[in-house]
Amino acid sequence: MGTTLADEYFLKAWSNYPFCAEDALEPLNYALSFDEEHAPSLCLMGRLQMEILKNFKTGKHYFECALLADSDYVETYKYYSLLLIWLGDLTNAERILKMGENKPGFSKLVAITRRASILENSGKVKEAILLLKTGRNLSNCTKTFDFFKDELIRLERKIKKPTKKGRKKIQV
Repeated sequence: MGTTLADEYFLKAWSNYPFCAEDALEPLNYALSFDEEHAPSLCLMGRLQMEILKNFKTGKHYFECALLADSDYVETYKYYSLLLIWLGDLTNAERILKMGENKPGFSKLVAITRRASILENSGKVKEAILLLKTGRNLSNCTKTFDFFKDELIRLERKIKKPTKKGRKKIQV
């Protein structure tokens, strides 16, 4: 199976995203005009709607179309679950994550990151910390290790109680 025109236009769009969304939009529209069920293009359009335009309803629509077009395209699960977390739809975010985890190529570290966000947003910060420690231990590069380390520091600050020395009197 060769590269299609939709693939070529998707690659042009992807190379411009997110640095120049305007230059990504035209080839993305071309890709979808050549193949309206091109999952990578639908997913990227969902990201553009979600991340740049903040049009979450339209982004959700594109992600759903991408899943219908190709349920094996793992990037859709990654970004669709993030959108659902942003929208506070934690139950569906978890459902999408479970679906994605069953697909070859879906990153275990992405699943850990998303699941930790779900736990944090559910008020289960200690459980999120335990999960992030697992992610840190599974990290296979410095960038990923540092990401998990920084997230752990941030969440641990949330659960620490201030000491008497650390409290400052507020003068009115």
